[in-house]
Amino acid sequence: MAQITVRSSDTPSAAAAAAPSPLSVRDSRGRTIGLRELTVLDQMRLLRRLGGENSPFFSFCMRLARVASIDGDPVQIPETDLRFEALAQRLGEEGVTALVVHEMSRGADDETEDSPAAAKAKAEAQDAQERQTVKN
Repeated sequence: MAQITVRSSDTPSAAAAAAPSPLSVRDSRGRTIGLRELTVLDQMRLLRRLGGENSPFFSFCMRLARVASIDGDPVQIPETDLRFEALAQRLGEEGVTALVVHEMSRGADDETEDSPAAAKAKAEAQDAQERQTVKN
């Protein structure tokens, strides 16, 4: 009879989680948050899972889904609301702010770099605008 050996490190999801992140941000607590680029398939699955009708919630969860590691500890793409909530709680205000600041700086010109305080103010303004959109 043939013998089959299955190694967990051979699976695509484990290999993707173990792959080093080419990009990282540091939050105000000094933690290094590694980021991943989401594939089109990842985005499709998240859209189906989260629904697109609540745009600020979807945008927030997409930010969280990009987290690949926290201080070198691998983070899987959350698959349930509870896992999104657990990741948000683990990141805390400091981690989420670092993600927002990074996202906003990606669209800025490399020549005009904002100070951390200015970037944080922009991030807070964007967050306030998203919250106002939800209220309306």
